[in-house]
Amino acid sequence: MAQSQRLLEQAKIANAQIGFSTVFNNQLQKTMKEPILDIAMRVPSTNATESFKFLGDIPQLREWVDDRHMGKLRVEEINV
Repeated sequence: MAQSQRLLEQAKIANAQIGFSTVFNNQLQKTMKEPILDIAMRVPSTNATESFKFLGDIPQLREWVDDRHMGKLRVEEINV
Protein backbone atom coordinates (compact mmCIF):
# COMPACT_ATOMS: atom_id res chain seq x y z
CA MET A 1 0.00 0.00 0.00
CA ALA A 2 1.40 3.39 -0.94
CA GLN A 3 2.10 6.08 1.62
CA SER A 4 -0.72 8.31 0.32
CA GLN A 5 -3.21 5.43 0.55
CA ARG A 6 -2.17 4.73 4.15
CA LEU A 7 -2.64 8.38 5.07
CA LEU A 8 -6.05 8.38 3.41
CA GLU A 9 -7.07 5.22 5.30
CA GLN A 10 -5.86 6.72 8.59
CA ALA A 11 -7.92 9.85 7.91
CA LYS A 12 -11.00 7.73 7.17
CA ILE A 13 -10.53 5.78 10.40
CA ALA A 14 -10.09 8.99 12.40
CA ASN A 15 -13.27 10.46 10.88
CA ALA A 16 -15.19 7.26 11.59
CA GLN A 17 -14.05 7.33 15.23
CA ILE A 18 -15.25 10.92 15.57
CA GLY A 19 -18.60 9.97 14.03
CA PHE A 20 -19.03 6.94 16.28
CA SER A 21 -18.13 9.00 19.36
CA THR A 22 -20.63 11.68 18.38
CA VAL A 23 -23.43 9.17 17.86
CA PHE A 24 -22.59 7.39 21.12
CA ASN A 25 -22.47 10.62 23.16
CA ASN A 26 -25.72 11.91 21.63
CA GLN A 27 -27.51 8.66 22.44
CA LEU A 28 -26.04 8.63 25.94
CA GLN A 29 -27.39 12.13 26.59
CA LYS A 30 -30.84 11.12 25.32
CA THR A 31 -31.11 8.02 27.50
CA MET A 32 -29.52 9.25 30.72
CA LYS A 33 -30.56 12.36 32.59
CA GLU A 34 -27.36 12.37 34.63
CA PRO A 35 -24.94 9.69 33.34
CA ILE A 36 -22.68 9.93 36.38
CA LEU A 37 -25.51 8.76 38.63
CA ASP A 38 -25.85 5.56 36.58
CA ILE A 39 -22.19 4.61 36.92
CA ALA A 40 -21.21 6.06 40.30
CA MET A 41 -22.08 4.98 43.80
CA ARG A 42 -23.86 7.41 46.13
CA VAL A 43 -22.44 7.59 49.63
CA PRO A 44 -24.77 9.52 51.96
CA SER A 45 -23.04 12.11 54.14
CA THR A 46 -23.81 14.97 56.48
CA ASN A 47 -20.18 16.17 56.63
CA ALA A 48 -18.09 18.22 54.21
CA THR A 49 -15.81 15.20 53.69
CA GLU A 50 -15.93 11.52 54.50
CA SER A 51 -12.78 9.61 55.31
CA PHE A 52 -12.68 5.85 54.75
CA LYS A 53 -9.64 4.19 56.28
CA PHE A 54 -10.12 1.14 54.09
CA LEU A 55 -12.35 0.68 51.06
CA GLY A 56 -13.90 -2.33 52.77
CA ASP A 57 -15.54 0.14 55.18
CA ILE A 58 -17.99 1.09 52.43
CA PRO A 59 -20.88 -1.41 52.76
CA GLN A 60 -22.06 -0.95 49.16
CA LEU A 61 -18.61 -1.89 47.85
CA ARG A 62 -19.32 -5.55 48.51
CA GLU A 63 -22.32 -5.34 46.18
CA TRP A 64 -20.12 -4.94 43.11
CA VAL A 65 -16.73 -6.33 44.13
CA ASP A 66 -16.52 -10.05 44.67
CA ASP A 67 -15.16 -11.09 48.08
CA ARG A 68 -12.10 -12.77 46.61
CA HIS A 69 -11.03 -9.48 45.03
CA MET A 70 -11.36 -7.43 48.24
CA GLY A 71 -7.92 -8.54 49.38
CA LYS A 72 -6.39 -7.10 46.22
CA LEU A 73 -7.62 -3.58 47.00
CA ARG A 74 -4.86 -1.98 49.04
CA VAL A 75 -5.95 1.64 49.40
CA GLU A 76 -5.30 2.59 53.02
CA GLU A 77 -7.46 5.70 53.08
CA ILE A 78 -9.69 7.65 50.75
CA ASN A 79 -11.30 11.04 51.39
CA VAL A 80 -14.47 11.93 49.54
